[in-house]
Amino acid sequence: MSLEYEIRKHDSNQEVSRTALFFRMVEAAADVKDWKNIKLLLSRVERFEEAPMFTNFQAKYDAVTSEKLDKVKEKILYDLKDIKVLQQQYMLQLLMCNYLEDIKEEVLSIGNNINEEEMSAPDMVKILVEIILLDKQSDAINKIKKILKEWKNNN
Repeated sequence: MSLEYEIRKHDSNQEVSRTALFFRMVEAAADVKDWKNIKLLLSRVERFEEAPMFTNFQAKYDAVTSEKLDKVKEKILYDLKDIKVLQQQYMLQLLMCNYLEDIKEEVLSIGNNINEEEMSAPDMVKILVEIILLDKQSDAINKIKKILKEWKNNN
């Protein structure tokens, strides 16, 4: 599932088990105003060749999460009136798509809050760690590696 692959690529949370991921997806889903938007986003998801294809998604969850999930299911069925039966696989894809969008919005909001003049050394370290955790193969990381290597070789 390329959605899970993308989530794992962008999610900075240290707990990476499917159970923890499922908890975060349900938490994020509780705040969705309209699932029609998520359905549209889901239809635009790209398939990545390097992404492994998962055939099942197993996660244990507690009673509180079960209650939240039931409310999310009701909201999905209410918003997506063309769906008569909500299949688990489709619901899971909707949850993943929503969580992925939340992660992306969070990453974008981090970059918008700091301007160059106000950036302190701890801010730079925080952003560097986020870049490393979120996108290990980014152009920014390669540029930073080059700068660090040059500085280390010259000092």
